[in-house]
Amino acid sequence: MQANKLLVILVLGFLSVSSGLYSQNSSVKVIDEQTSEACSYANLVLYDMQGNYIKGMSSDINGEVKFSIDKQSKFKISFVGYTTYSGSISPGEKLTISLKPDFLELETVVVTGQYNPKPVDKSIYQIDLISGRQMEERGVNNLAEALSNETNIRLKVDPSLGTSLSLNGLGGENVKFLIDGVPIVGRLNGNVDLTQINMDNVDHIEVVKGPMSVVYGTNALAGVVNIIMKENTTYSNSLKLSSYTGTEGGYNFTASASAIRGNNSLSIQGTRNMFLGIDLSDTTRSMEFKPKLQYNTGLNYAFRKNDFKLKLSAKYFDEEIRHYREPQGVSVIDQYFYTKRFVGSMQVNTRLGENFFFEAIGAYSPYNRETVNYLKDLTTFEQTLTGSSITNFNNIMFRTSIMFEKEGSRISTQAGLDMNRDDASGDKISADDPTMGDYAAFISAQYEFLPNATIQPGLRLIYNTKYQAPITPSINLQWRLFDKINFRASYAKGFRAPSIKELYLDFVDSNHDLHGNPDLKAETNHSFNSSIAYNIEGENFLIKLEPAFFFTSGKNIIEIYPVSAGSTEYQTTNIAKRQTIGGEFNTSFLLYPSLTINAGYGLTGIIGGMMDFGSEGFDKNNFYSNISLSTKYNFRKQKLILAAYFKYYGSTPRLMSVDTDNDPETPDEFVYIYRKAYGDLETTITKQFWGNRLGIILGGKNLLNVTYVGYENGTEVFAPTAFGRYFFLKLNLNLSK
Repeated sequence: MQANKLLVILVLGFLSVSSGLYSQNSSVKVIDEQTSEACSYANLVLYDMQGNYIKGMSSDINGEVKFSIDKQSKFKISFVGYTTYSGSISPGEKLTISLKPDFLELETVVVTGQYNPKPVDKSIYQIDLISGRQMEERGVNNLAEALSNETNIRLKVDPSLGTSLSLNGLGGENVKFLIDGVPIVGRLNGNVDLTQINMDNVDHIEVVKGPMSVVYGTNALAGVVNIIMKENTTYSNSLKLSSYTGTEGGYNFTASASAIRGNNSLSIQGTRNMFLGIDLSDTTRSMEFKPKLQYNTGLNYAFRKNDFKLKLSAKYFDEEIRHYREPQGVSVIDQYFYTKRFVGSMQVNTRLGENFFFEAIGAYSPYNRETVNYLKDLTTFEQTLTGSSITNFNNIMFRTSIMFEKEGSRISTQAGLDMNRDDASGDKISADDPTMGDYAAFISAQYEFLPNATIQPGLRLIYNTKYQAPITPSINLQWRLFDKINFRASYAKGFRAPSIKELYLDFVDSNHDLHGNPDLKAETNHSFNSSIAYNIEGENFLIKLEPAFFFTSGKNIIEIYPVSAGSTEYQTTNIAKRQTIGGEFNTSFLLYPSLTINAGYGLTGIIGGMMDFGSEGFDKNNFYSNISLSTKYNFRKQKLILAAYFKYYGSTPRLMSVDTDNDPETPDEFVYIYRKAYGDLETTITKQFWGNRLGIILGGKNLLNVTYVGYENGTEVFAPTAFGRYFFLKLNLNLSK
């Protein structure tokens, strides 16, 4: 018996020693490069030497991660506010890694229009980044709030149609909106309602200012807004919860969960946003800002192995807007607007051989909007359906490209196909089964003709099933003149065919009487952009200066205008010729590790305008400006951030017709009415608890209490712009391991 016990002890001891030989304790300590302070709760992901995921971990309060490995492995460390570090570690090895602060998100990897993902500072395009960290600190709920402080982006609020934007003087119909490269469908009056796009699970937003028509085709004359969603590549299991309540009547809740098992990952998200509505006068049943209820859901699956990635995604959006009307006696007819949007997509990225990369993305996006009328008895609270109408839109898109990029080579190329098909149906569509197809092939090449100087010519060939499309060329230049100066310039010709909605949709509600115009012509534009980024770095500070310039000359510009100031009747027409010119100057100052100050000034000019070629034009040379300011102070030890954001909108022109012969079908003159200048101020306090797992954001928005802003041209007409001053509380809970 004693011999058996001794044998068991010897076997166990041998197994223990053997295990120690093949699986040894390793550790990585993560510190700040400048202060040597520990980076608590930094993310570390282990991979095998072929790049396959093993597991993810977080550093402890002392910035240390301990783990056991039996062979050499790769690892990647990421931490908010720092550049990502990649390296390798052997069994038993103990490393100390110094992370470099990423002052202005310069090392954030961007994908919009790139051959391969690269840091924003190395992109050939001028790309403005809005990080998930920035949005979290501001308590942002939707895309309108996320973009509100950007220079030369102007928001316009319509109580019924939502919030739209203009970029560098061009309307939102000239801006391509993407979510992970998939176009967002569902434009009304040519614009996407930015309040419908939820921001709770967004990693960052890439805003490309300048023409991207060769790469992304129609709707990309002014630029591209690409929303990059978060992907869990760190934690085996992740659960995030978020809630919001505000004095304006907003009540939101978001939950998301994800898991990684080997090469597979799965995530699911759901959001409910509720807004109770606001009547600015507090005397009527009909509110300027309608009550709404929104649901956003998403399901994503990804398979990653070596250089291959497959991603399947399904997103669904459901919105109900209630228009309570003024009663007639004891009864009233109320309108309900229902919007439903679905996007199903598949994306494949892989390497073909040593130097070729392949990418393909396909998506199906149905969208419908329904209007329902109810007759309500205000004494018995019974309601009867009195009428309804529904309009359906469908988009099918497929995009594929092949990139050739050889390490050490001075030239790389890209070629691809981009196909889009739209159709519509419903009782508000004035044509029978309208469809439009846009099929294109594009090619471009990057050539480093001098050290740190790259030129990228491109060409897009388009076949549109309704309009004759021109060949659209482009050329981009990036030149790092010195180590700290980055110069960019671009030219592109753009083409935009009118959408099915602009051609055939009749949209009538209490605030709008708009009818499609089947005689619209396609737009063409010539756009020029340039910018310089100059960084001044000191031992504990960084200053970034970035002036930019743009010029656009367009023909047959599609314009929606009111027939008179304050009128609900709108018309759509082509402006034969119009030019926009302007620029912006942005500067950032960071005093490490706590203080950040950003400032921007934008100026936009509309040079002339004529309804027909050879006409004299109208109201030439309108210039308007905007100013953006923000400051943030980070109390690092207390994990407390104080921030303030201010945006000033200068007096802004809008086109309007003047009918002097009492015939609305033949307006005699076009003039500009001017929206008065106003400012928007918000402040936030952000505090982290429980090892950064719980974040609390307390803030106030529209602190200058803007509600109505007037348009004036002789007689002043006021339009609702915002629902006044309000305060909010947002909670973010992150349970991941």
